Formats: sequence, structure tokens, C-alpha cells
Amino acid sequence: MSLLFLFLSFFIGLSFRYNILFLSLLTPIFLFFIFRKKNKWLFIACIALIILGVGLSFIHLSFQRETYKGIVIEVKDNYFILSSYGERLYVSKYNHPYEVGDIVSIEGQKYDLYFNYIESGFDFASYLKRKGIQNGLYINSISIIFSSPLKIHAFQKSFLSFFNPETSSLIGSLLFSYGKDNDSLLMEYASSLHLMRYVSSSGIYYYFFLKIIDYLFSYKFKEKTVSLIKIFVLTPLLFITSFKFALLKIILILVLNWINKHVLKEKISYLSVISISGFIFLIINYHLAYQDSFILGYLIPISMYFFNPIISSLKRWKKKVSTIIFISLLMLPFTLSYYHEIAFLSPIYQILLFPFFLVFMVLGALCFIKAPLYSFTNTVVGTFQNVLGVLDKINPKVYAPTFNPVFLLIFYSLLFVIIYYQSIRFRPMIKYTLSLAIVLGGIYFVPLTNLVSEKVSFINVGQGDCCLIRSRSKTIMVDTGGNIKSDIAFNNLIPYLKKERIYNIDLLITTHDDYDHAGAKDSLMKHFYVKNYIDDYTKFPIIIGNINLVNYNNHISEYSEENDQSLVIGFHLLNKDFLIMGDAPIKIEKQIMNEYESIPCDILKVGHHGSKTSTSEEWVKYLSPKEAIISCGYNNSYGHPHSQVIHILQEQNVRIRRTDLSGTITYFNYIFM
Repeated sequence: MSLLFLFLSFFIGLSFRYNILFLSLLTPIFLFFIFRKKNKWLFIACIALIILGVGLSFIHLSFQRETYKGIVIEVKDNYFILSSYGERLYVSKYNHPYEVGDIVSIEGQKYDLYFNYIESGFDFASYLKRKGIQNGLYINSISIIFSSPLKIHAFQKSFLSFFNPETSSLIGSLLFSYGKDNDSLLMEYASSLHLMRYVSSSGIYYYFFLKIIDYLFSYKFKEKTVSLIKIFVLTPLLFITSFKFALLKIILILVLNWINKHVLKEKISYLSVISISGFIFLIINYHLAYQDSFILGYLIPISMYFFNPIISSLKRWKKKVSTIIFISLLMLPFTLSYYHEIAFLSPIYQILLFPFFLVFMVLGALCFIKAPLYSFTNTVVGTFQNVLGVLDKINPKVYAPTFNPVFLLIFYSLLFVIIYYQSIRFRPMIKYTLSLAIVLGGIYFVPLTNLVSEKVSFINVGQGDCCLIRSRSKTIMVDTGGNIKSDIAFNNLIPYLKKERIYNIDLLITTHDDYDHAGAKDSLMKHFYVKNYIDDYTKFPIIIGNINLVNYNNHISEYSEENDQSLVIGFHLLNKDFLIMGDAPIKIEKQIMNEYESIPCDILKVGHHGSKTSTSEEWVKYLSPKEAIISCGYNNSYGHPHSQVIHILQEQNVRIRRTDLSGTITYFNYIFM
């Protein structure tokens, strides 16, 4: 048990910098055990490890050199990670030939990492920093000192090319931890059902694979030999999976268990074996403390160790149900972080569909060693996709944002308090704690805030426009953005709506048909409930709740140019007047000034992403806005916003806010009348 305390202490310290939420997660467990045991030396050792972990978490080795020699430790299609004298560097290179294990020499310059982050999308810079990668490396020249004979990444790509796209995305995710293919319908269903993160991050299917080995070999061999067979069978998979952490952890625990049983004669406990394995990983690479695969890989088995005695007296079916509920609660913060929702039937689906994932993993591994099962695997996966499509329609959900650190601390504290008092059968405290948990859960998951507030958000969709307007429970979206390389609706808009606890859009409006304004419309209407869609200027004015939308471009039918046909939408909310220009050019601005003596405008959504074809000096003087919003992509190829527009706004003392620099820009206020 002492080793567990020490392991948790070291993990808490390492988590301090990047994952303060996991510090909150483990602190109540740590304090409970320390003060329960009242072991002075253990307490001192734990505090020392916390201090050591905090110190390590702030260490970043950085050396300026002309030549960077090192070993390639991770490979993707468009980049690789170089470990050079203790420093990890991101090297961008498309369709490169390098493999894990290659030793290379690079002449180049380091730079600070920055990647364009679109609302609710994948934060690649944060992902790299959690892996200990703070800098990138520009390549002037590169040479190979040693070429690894194992061309695993090239072989993986070649192997996956034999499958159809749906099967390739599934097998690639299961075997090689490849990212979700946004164009894959199967992976879209799997994501919606919350299947892939659970299966891939935890590596739970490897445990069941070991059960199969037990079943096949335990009749003829002793346990000692069967354990060695497990290690022997799993080790080659390490190379196939490019040293996937979940598999590496299982193999290390198998080795430690074998040593404990057959060399040390079980002198240490299961918890100690788990703790030693965790220590080994953190000593080799302490950045693992910031990665979900590590956290889930140890959170679940350690928590289950203390939970199993509580349910040991239950009947078999009650024990299984209790285990499912407990693991689902443990993973709830991760689930909200990944999906921004709770899908009530997903835990059941995970259990029911788990054997299929195990079959696909085995089929993929067999195909990898050239078994002629490609066509059969494609057929089975196609059927599986149809099943997922049906299940996806039968899965009620509740939306919510990721837990903040305070709520996370409260959540896990209540969870472990309930478990503790259940273990000592003190039912009154369980009753009070459970009641408090239910009340807090209702407050968090029921969108009460939305009922007493108004909000206007200019959503960061990269090079495009999207504005979300909400007054109490009424919601309007103006434009959707659009990107030919990514499904903006599925990957960005819908996750944002879920975080905002919005279940439907009362009205969707597109100012005009340019792809960067309306490209995500079809996907949004396919995957999210949109009550009404309007792009017709003759329908204005439009009143939704207390939101009155006015279109000031009244001569759209007279023009043939797309931008000339752009709606110019004004509305009043939050005691402010907003004006959304779409891509309306200076010609339309002049026409509006001729028709209207004045237009109220506190917040101007600048036309055409800050292009010089819009936002004339006369127009800005005419409106006299206090703030200007420019929605554009970071370092976009169009040069938006133009320096001329910036100068005009600055000359008129208009505050400039940009989505490419600030992300999503939000105006919010409570209303109680």
C-alpha cells in the first residue's frame, strides 16, 4: 500500500503544471489514505515526491544549436518527433520516409510551436506540450546516420490500403492508434456512441485477448508457462502498434507479476506491482502523467481494487451492473472532455459491442501477418457499421461542458466518500452524500443558466463566419463557416453547441452562399436539430422570442455577384446593437447609407473578414461602432484582415477583436425579467 501512496504522490506532483484537474482528482484519495494511516515517514516521503514531481513538471530542456542529432521516437504522415539530448522537437515534413528508431542529423532552427485552433477542435499545440514538446524545428538539411530496419509506419500505411476506407479507419484506430477519420461514417457512429475513446485509450481489449490465451493454453500448461506465453504473444504486437502505451503497460505488468509470483514468491501485493509499473513509466518519461492513456490505465484498475470488496457479496448480475456504473462514473470527466455529453446507453453499448472490437483487432492482426482475410473483414465491418447506425438513433443524451477543476474536485470527492461509507456500511452518510451529488448534478447538467441569460458568440471557425445568438431558450445561428478539409459542423459547431447546453437551433440563416459562410450548413442540419432555415431576404424582419432581426440590404435581387447579395443583419440584444455584414462590399454600404438616415450599431461584425473591398471609412463614420469583430483564419492566404481596414478602424477609435487571435468572441449577460 505504501508504494501506491508514493506513486500517487509522484503523479500528483507531475500533474501540477498541465493537469491541475488531475491534482484535484487524486488529492482527496491521497489525503484520505495518508491521514488514515498516520505514518509520519510515509507522509514525508509523499510530500518529497510531490515536490520532486512539481519541480520536474516545470523543467524544459532547450538548447540552441546549429545541428540537432537524435533519434526519431514518433512518426505520423506529416511530421515526426525527434529526441535530441533530452529535448523533444516537432519536425514538420509531409510524406517523409523516416521511421521510429532512425537516427538523424538535422541542420535547422528551432521555433516556438503555434497551431491554428478552431473552436472545440483538436488543440494540437496543447497535445504536443503534454508530450513534452515545446518547440518545432525548421529543416535546412537532414541526413540519416542510422536507418531502422523496422519500417513499421510504411508497412502500416501499405497494410491499411488493402481495406476499404471504413475498415481502414477502424483497424487503424484499434491497432495503431490512428486518429479518427472525419470522412468515415463508421467512425462517426463510433464517436457518437462514445466507443472508440473507451476502447482505444484504456486498451481493455488486450485483457480479454489474454483471457482467450488463458482459455486455450491453461489445459496443457502450468500458470507459470501460460504467463510466459502471454508475454511472448503480446511482445511482437508492440512493434506492430508502434509501442502503443496501453499494450506496453500490460506487458510490463505481466513481467512484474511473473517475477513477483515465481521469483519473489508473492512478497508484494497487486497494488504494489501496479505502482512499480507506474513508477517505471514516469521515471522513463514523466510526460506520461499528462496523457489520458496513462491516467485511465491506472485510474481504473486502482479504483476497482478498492471497489471490488464492496460489491463482492452482490449477486452476479448486480455486481456487473455496479461495475459498469462505477467505471462510467470514473470516466465521466473524460467523457465530457471528449464528447461534451452523456449518452445514457453508451455504457451498455460498450459492453455489448466489445466482443466485436476484439474480433476486429484479431482480424486486423491476422491480416497484418498476411492472412487472406481482407475481403471478409471488409464485409463484417460493413455489417457492423449498419448496426452502429441503428444504435446511434437509440441513445438519449444530456449535453454539458467539461468539468472545471473545482467541480471535478467536488465530483471525485463525493464519489470516493460514497464508496468509503458504503465499505463501512454507514448508510446515513451515504444517503446525505448521494442527495447532495444528485442536487449538484441537476444544477450542472440542466441548462438553468440558459433560461436566465442572453449571449452572442462570434464562433472561431477559421477562415469563415459564424455567429450564435441566444436569448433564454431561443437560439439563432447566422452563417456556419465551411472548410473543404474538415467538417466544421460535426467537429466544431456541434461540440460548441453541446458545451453551451443547446439542444436545437430555432433558426439558421446564411447571409449568402459562399462556402466559408454556408459550407457547413448541410452537415449541421444532418447532425443537429435545426427547426427552420432561411436565406431569403424577403422574409425579414424576423422575430424569434425577443430577438428582432432586420436585413438592411433590400436590393439583393438586383445583383448577380454573390457578395452583393449578402444579407446585412442587425439586431438588439444585451443592451447593445449588433450589425453582421456578411461579405457585403463597399457598394452595398453606400446603398444602405443612401437609404437609411442612421443605423444603430455598437458591435460591428466587419464585412468580408476584413478585406479592403468592405468597411470604408465613410461606413465606419456613419455607424460609429464601439467594437469591430473580424472573423478570419490565422495566417490565411487572402491576407485578411487588410492593413487598410485595420487603419480605418483604429483612426475611428474602434476596438478591434479578431477570432484568429482571440478565438471565439462572446458577449453575455443575465436577465431576470
